[in-house]
Amino acid sequence: SEADNGADALALSEIPVDIIQLDSMHPDEVSKLVEQIKQINSEVRVAAAGGINIDNVEAYAASGVDIIVTSFPNCCKPADFKVEIDPMIE
Repeated sequence: SEADNGADALALSEIPVDIIQLDSMHPDEVSKLVEQIKQINSEVRVAAAGGINIDNVEAYAASGVDIIVTSFPNCCKPADFKVEIDPMIE
């Protein structure tokens, strides 16, 4: 279930849901909500989504969420790499 504010997130934590997705919230708010949600329902997983990118992903990871949802990798330039395999026996 998805919540875009704290009141909805806390209400969702009181019903049997598997995951509560916190959408477009600041990492500080997410951190406080994760703590409150887990006090109400320690079994629910909490996901953070919305506006997560390379510059702020560490803050979201440190907030205590179980899941980070982002489409940011789809917007990046692909890495160019090469693999060389040498035979072990000659």
